[in-house]
Amino acid sequence: MDDSQILTNLIIVIVTFFFAAFFVASEFALVQTRASALEERKKNLEEAKGKNTKGSKKLNREIHMVTNLNEYLSTTQVGVSLAGIILGYLGESFVVTILVDVMEIH
Repeated sequence: MDDSQILTNLIIVIVTFFFAAFFVASEFALVQTRASALEERKKNLEEAKGKNTKGSKKLNREIHMVTNLNEYLSTTQVGVSLAGIILGYLGESFVVTILVDVMEIH
């Protein structure tokens, strides 16, 4: 494996790692968020600023996500799994190449 291929694989592995981290963080955020807390924030925002504010649209989307949790958790699980497959496929060859170079095994 030449240097340009190693660099390309490293970049892909790093980007994929951040995608995996994004999906895991999204999953934790969805699970930890309470619909009642979002409803209360929405009520307070509407009392303060009116019903059709940008913040209330975001809160409506968040409430929809929390109330339809199964759909969104499935999506995050697919993202985590796909990122793991890509990391395993490209990361294995990258790590082996680095270890062989470090250990000078031919």
